[in-house]
Amino acid sequence: WLSLAAALICYFLIRWHMLMPGVAAAIVLTIAFVVYMLHDNTYLQYAPDFKKTIYHDNFSDHLESTATLEDVSSAERIYRWIAGVKMIEAKPVIGFGPSQFHDNYQPYAVNKFTTYISRNEEKSTIHNYYLQVTVEQGFPGLFIWVVFLVTVLATGQRAYTRGTPEQRPLTLVVTLSFITILINIALSDLIEADKIGTMFFLFAAVIINRDLLAKGTLTKAED
Repeated sequence: WLSLAAALICYFLIRWHMLMPGVAAAIVLTIAFVVYMLHDNTYLQYAPDFKKTIYHDNFSDHLESTATLEDVSSAERIYRWIAGVKMIEAKPVIGFGPSQFHDNYQPYAVNKFTTYISRNEEKSTIHNYYLQVTVEQGFPGLFIWVVFLVTVLATGQRAYTRGTPEQRPLTLVVTLSFITILINIALSDLIEADKIGTMFFLFAAVIINRDLLAKGTLTKAED
């Protein structure tokens, strides 16, 4: 539901040719939020109650418990994110290497955020692909990743802006589909799953194709 809400906002941003200012604002707000949480260890104020942090099957209960950090899935994500941030602080330039989060994160975890599934018997990872890239490859890896994403989004906006009325609907749909994946991988590692990863790079390729198509149409019109 979060990705759908973001897609709705981006729908209007693309239509108004304001997607890139929106992306810039999102990046600035994210950095500001992280700095705020790390300043004076503010994040410690949001440690969950171990006994109240459980699964909720009812959707409304799930939303409420997520907001109050009493949903075990959300709380466990935060537990791993904090460990990931501390790993990044330890190796900010070179990272820990590919697939090294699971084998290294426990010493960096903060016990106040422990949940009853923190033993991680299924050996899952950090549940945030942006953090995962930074943990594995350091800030240089994150920079390259963000540049790639911003370039694809800018290409999608450009393809929509200079496309014909007939070309714009498909360009809009594909760009919004790409954006929903970007939101989802902030809460998961799904880009490494076959189905999602395939669609991610397919959408990126189609966006580039739509831009080339729009450019070709514009060139013919100018001739």
